[in-house]
Amino acid sequence: MTAPGSTVGALVEEAARRLSAAQVEIPRRTAEWLWMHAAGVAKHELLLHWRDEADPAAVSAFLVCVGRRCAREPLQYILGEADFAGLNLDVDRRVLIPRPETELLVNAALTQIVAMCRRTPSASRLTVVDLGTGSGAIAIALAKGLARQGLLPQIRLLATDLSAEALDVARSNALRCGVSDVIEFLQGDALLPAAFAAGTVAGLVANPPYIPESAATQLEPEVRNFEPAAALYGGRDGLDMYRRIVSQAVARLADDAFIAFEVGIHQAEAVSGLIRSAFPVADVECIPDAQGILRVVVARPPVRDARSHGVAASDHSCLLLDFIPLIGGAPSDPGI
Repeated sequence: MTAPGSTVGALVEEAARRLSAAQVEIPRRTAEWLWMHAAGVAKHELLLHWRDEADPAAVSAFLVCVGRRCAREPLQYILGEADFAGLNLDVDRRVLIPRPETELLVNAALTQIVAMCRRTPSASRLTVVDLGTGSGAIAIALAKGLARQGLLPQIRLLATDLSAEALDVARSNALRCGVSDVIEFLQGDALLPAAFAAGTVAGLVANPPYIPESAATQLEPEVRNFEPAAALYGGRDGLDMYRRIVSQAVARLADDAFIAFEVGIHQAEAVSGLIRSAFPVADVECIPDAQGILRVVVARPPVRDARSHGVAASDHSCLLLDFIPLIGGAPSDPGI
């Protein structure tokens, strides 16, 4: 690495070369971000002091960060934060890093919740659940979106996770984002926490683990070696958690309820089929991301009638849904 007494610019340029050799994407910008993080400076300060001698303490911290990124640890874990739906969230190895395309799921859920609130008397409080909340990204973004719509008084917003460590991160993020008083965090498997009763859930929102176990070796090292396996892998075909959630939902969904899932590449048809097998007359629609990949599956009422009919699902195909975002920008596809 560059000798003691080096300038900030020389350090950043040498780090960029190391990162490039380690096959890290956008190595120059990554080196700049790592220096700004280690030195505690903004971009304009980095440029202002480009030719100045680097502070030794900042250099030591910077070299550690560069080493971690060269080992392909995700940048978000090194920085300790990730951006999602206009929010800045704490993240570490206890939780999955929120992806931009999950904003599509939040927007789809918000669309359903707004429609439910318009159909339901304002005195009625509707329960919406974020299953497998992880960092809390989905629940927090929903709370922020509902607050902007003036609908929070009508919604009881719950977030569940099996991991107590993940819930610690989620609670911290809710506090950081100013919504800790409007989200209830519960530890448990999908819809099993004791706070639920039969027929009380008006909306289920989930980004379950959906990567088939056989695909693990195809993942980038950042994902395969660092993100929590429990949040990534969904069994042999990637659909285990969808099956569990749908089976539990049969007894717990209220009238006029909805389900919104994020799904992996080529999984929309299979997940639609799982939903229709449990709720044969529900409307099931699929939403593509910016690359045209079907990323979100939404099942809408009638669900109560579907449970009572017990008819076989005859069509597992998706109806494509045109979609107008309520939050964020165009999502991108990270390839998982």
